[in-house]
Amino acid sequence: MRGGKRDTMGNFLRKAGTELRQLPLMLGKLLGGLAAVIGIGMASWVATHGKDGDVWLPFLAGVAGLAVFVVSARRLTRRAAAAKAPPSSPGEMKRSNFLAWLLLLLLLVVFLLCIKLFLQLTGTRQLLAPKSVTISESESQCQR
Repeated sequence: MRGGKRDTMGNFLRKAGTELRQLPLMLGKLLGGLAAVIGIGMASWVATHGKDGDVWLPFLAGVAGLAVFVVSARRLTRRAAAAKAPPSSPGEMKRSNFLAWLLLLLLLVVFLLCIKLFLQLTGTRQLLAPKSVTISESESQCQR
């Protein structure tokens, strides 16, 4: 009985150690995804908001975040293979990769919707639908 408990506790400690070694890569993946969402979202906001602003800095931050996300995901995959984790089928790997990308895109959409809501609440012009301009009759007569 005692050997069985010790073996179970050993497996638990081994799994906990493996998870702790993967934690920096998981955090890198999370922060990379957030940087990608915020950077690309901010670049689109600056580009469509109409104010003079540098679009390249937030865009490059978003691209860098995307690169960190991809590199962390690949290193996690390699580390899992090196730890001799039970091999997952190609279908399971595709599903987990699809889920990660879907979550990244979902965060981007949520961030863009938050920007749109913020712009509407603060009374600034709309992000997606610019205001229409009407020319009064007196201005049209002056142009003739």
